[in-house]
Amino acid sequence: MNQETLENPMQSVVLVPLNALHEDPANARQGNVESIVDSLKEFGQHRPCVVQKSTGRIIAGNHLYKAAKELGWENIGVFYVDDDDRTALRRGIADNATGDQASWDIETLAALIQEAGDNIPGVDDFLLDEIDALLADPAEPELPESKPVYPIVPRMAEKYDCIVIVSTNEMDYAFLKTVLELETNKSFKGNHVGQTHVIKAEKFCQLWRANSKQLKGDV
Repeated sequence: MNQETLENPMQSVVLVPLNALHEDPANARQGNVESIVDSLKEFGQHRPCVVQKSTGRIIAGNHLYKAAKELGWENIGVFYVDDDDRTALRRGIADNATGDQASWDIETLAALIQEAGDNIPGVDDFLLDEIDALLADPAEPELPESKPVYPIVPRMAEKYDCIVIVSTNEMDYAFLKTVLELETNKSFKGNHVGQTHVIKAEKFCQLWRANSKQLKGDV
């Protein structure tokens, strides 16, 4: 393709009778002709068929050609290329494959469709279901799993000592859990939730006095 065509490629688009063209018999692409028909009815043709000049074979736009025939068109816009057979084959595959790599920003698309209105050609029920799901239940960011943070937030110049009570069996653990009121609490330093294994000395003294008779009887 020369520089002049690159600067103004649309100068090479010409109206051609449909009967002067033929579909690619080896086209591996399966498109939705009815959606293209709806688009042509509403907007007309805004993308030409790409055709191998030497043979009249459609390289890109086979389903556009089928839709035009279904509507009873006599002519269609064509962009001719001087491809040999191998280049034409590669161009057709590339045209389909690069289109498949596109994806939707569903949130942006939802806003655009709300502005543009319903029944847009090519916007199928599957895509609308994705939009409805987004609008009905916006996804919340997932928080990474991690262990609970130490639940006491130190003040300036505070220091801590600790005493560790070790239980060697499930019965002792269950007893300590009940007596010391070890509960599932939210961390003071984050959004994490976990089992409390740390209590302040003041609370321990209160629990000790409150349960002194039971503690003495079980020792």
